[in-house]
Amino acid sequence: ESSASVNATSASASPSSAVLTADDDAQRLKMAVLRIGAQTDRGQLLFRQDAYAPLDKYNEGAEAEARLAIRQLRDANQTRAPTPEDVEGTWELVYCTKQLFRSSPFFMAIREAFGDATWHAPWDTEESAVPSGELFFRLHELQVKSWGTSTVGKVIQTIDINKGVFISSFDTILFALTVIPIVGWFKLLPTFGARVVTETRDVVATTDDSLNTLKIAMEVEKTTVNREDGLPEPPFGLGALMGVEWPVNSVWKLLPWNGGRAPTCSTTVVYCDEDFRVNEDVDGELFVYMRCPDGTPALSEAADPVA
Repeated sequence: ESSASVNATSASASPSSAVLTADDDAQRLKMAVLRIGAQTDRGQLLFRQDAYAPLDKYNEGAEAEARLAIRQLRDANQTRAPTPEDVEGTWELVYCTKQLFRSSPFFMAIREAFGDATWHAPWDTEESAVPSGELFFRLHELQVKSWGTSTVGKVIQTIDINKGVFISSFDTILFALTVIPIVGWFKLLPTFGARVVTETRDVVATTDDSLNTLKIAMEVEKTTVNREDGLPEPPFGLGALMGVEWPVNSVWKLLPWNGGRAPTCSTTVVYCDEDFRVNEDVDGELFVYMRCPDGTPALSEAADPVA
């Protein structure tokens, strides 16, 4: 009788123990990704491309470790695909395998507009060709980040698919460090910044039950540059541009190389739980988000503060 009681107790405890173990494993894997995100400045110190040489060996293996942890998270969550309700809310980017700004639908649309096009120097062979989209983003990064010109701060997304909402933002800080060492410590240029907000329309989510993923397709509508608490307003009268809506959609269609096509893009949610979301772009690059704390205003609710 005693033995039967013990066996019954063990049997009833097993499911609970299995759940706890699975939850512990998920937390361990998520912490591994967050640790790598902290070590690599949200992935910006990975230096994967040969163009970064000799820094391309720095943090070598970190991306592979993060990808393995994310793959294990996905493998352990084979019960169902993420739903629109799962991804609803406001999220902050904590790690990615490409440039931070590529989490914005605006830059997603640019990447998809390039398609499979490649480029190589006229004097070189086709074997040296690189994807045109990668070249564009690398040149953009050099343009805005050289000499400490621009720093990307918080990257936020607010999503409510059932209401057709997918809004993305990133804070940009310009001229944070502009002094001449040794000669003097005075600032050459004023420091200022803003929050760049991109809004979309025609947001559609498609579930793939075979892959347990949720694909979110959308069309870029407009971009607004807003004031953000703690960031000085642009000088020289540029503050008048704060809060102005830039009609990306209509201008995009007028550009001759777009042939009248709309700025469309998509991103795929490959994992999502109550506080952790992983998206994958068309190139297989990963973007990891943490849910913002309760009380964080949604981007749609965050009005441009009056100076």
